[in-house]
Amino acid sequence: MSGAIYLAASGALLQQMRLEVLSNNLANINTAGFKQGKTVFHNMYEKDQEIKETKKNTDSPEIGGKQKITPFTPPFGYYTDLKNGQLQQTGNQLDLSIGSEGFFTIKAQDGLKYTRNGNFKLDQDGILTTASGLPVMGKGGTIIISGKNVNIDNEGNISVDGALIDTLKIVRFEKPEKLTRLGDTLFAANDDFDKGKNAEAVDIRQGFLELSNVNAIQAMTEIIESMRVFESYQKVITSINEANGKAINEVGRPA
Repeated sequence: MSGAIYLAASGALLQQMRLEVLSNNLANINTAGFKQGKTVFHNMYEKDQEIKETKKNTDSPEIGGKQKITPFTPPFGYYTDLKNGQLQQTGNQLDLSIGSEGFFTIKAQDGLKYTRNGNFKLDQDGILTTASGLPVMGKGGTIIISGKNVNIDNEGNISVDGALIDTLKIVRFEKPEKLTRLGDTLFAANDDFDKGKNAEAVDIRQGFLELSNVNAIQAMTEIIESMRVFESYQKVITSINEANGKAINEVGRPA
């Protein structure tokens, strides 16, 4: 196979990987607390040491999935855009959002996880959980609500029928860009030196949800752009293949 086809195929593969990230963003445009993924193509990995030194003194996003697809393409990477989404008022007393930095703490089977999605509910035992049934943690542990009138103030203090029962455990990280992205809008801390600490100043909004930070128009535009580039690479591959076929079958043929 010619080097030209390798080049075109490598370019098409990169666009396919980019489309997967963009499609996931668009599919979660209505998911509360969702943080969009951003793709990166660059040639800076030749200066890895220089980048590491620079990142020590910057808040540059952590680039994940760094990989050299082929010798003909720049490295492909991605990172999670953690900027806040807009708030939507729902009026539901168990819908919560964080107007400041920080994450809700969630108890999973394999340890604590973190999310910005405050779409909570009560299970049959009165435990405050995520929509998928994972317990939401307070500073005193699992939050159990037994009563009708639930009030949560800006500092995360939870009162039920006028009695204070617990305070939401809101955690902040020195470098939130290093969190590992999981499914269901959850994140995991993977750095032993940054397990997070209680946020000192929080801004909890009861009856509001933080929407996805995906811009629908921008996402659609990027998907169309990526699809057109992918189609262009396909046409290049087809043209090169046809030219190779003619060279093999026609060049040197006796008249």
